[in-house]
Amino acid sequence: RQEQRSKLWTLHYTGVFGSSLFGEMYYSRRLGALTAGGARTTDLIAGTPVIDGRNGQRFWSPTFCGTCGADNRDNDDVALKATYFRSGRGGSHTVVTGYDRYADHRQANNFQSGSNFRVQSAASLVQGSTVYPVLAGLTLIITTPILLASQGTDLATHSVFVNDDWRFGDRVSFNLGVRFDRNQGEDAAGGRVSDDSRVSPRLGVTVDPTGSGRWTASASFADTEDSGKTAF
Repeated sequence: RQEQRSKLWTLHYTGVFGSSLFGEMYYSRRLGALTAGGARTTDLIAGTPVIDGRNGQRFWSPTFCGTCGADNRDNDDVALKATYFRSGRGGSHTVVTGYDRYADHRQANNFQSGSNFRVQSAASLVQGSTVYPVLAGLTLIITTPILLASQGTDLATHSVFVNDDWRFGDRVSFNLGVRFDRNQGEDAAGGRVSDDSRVSPRLGVTVDPTGSGRWTASASFADTEDSGKTAF
């Protein structure tokens, strides 16, 4: 029987600093564990499943190991964001900047049986509610040990962004922004599998010919290739 446990902590803070600066902070942490349904013993006899070589049916002991450790799936996220407003002769600016870090960790050992052995029989016979393996010439004893225990996989994405919504008079507004993402990841053996970064700029302009809002024309440019987790 498979069971899932989960704990979640969150913290959210907002603050106003003066008349032009607004700040926000967010933090969350999740601890998750998935226990595999499988054999409840590592005994060599009671923990070894038998597989019918003709049709693949399994009997005697469940597949996987239900007592060899959970599948741990944890993550945490921290984000900082600041919004600044300024108005003057050059127009009004609403500048948003921030930082976001998301980290994911998973640790699991995929045991295929309780005993680390499986028996593949040539066939099986069913008499009433009892299944008997046919241990003939095509019978195989298969071992599935885990030679190197998982150290856990780790993936972290760091993001920094800034965006300026610049309103230049009543008829023209600009949207200027840039985002930097960097990710680092390690596999279950501790090897580096991801180490990359990307800069994503964007530029937009909107023109209101009459200043009444009835007609507008806009153009924009952005790097649309996915580079990481979207900030809030």
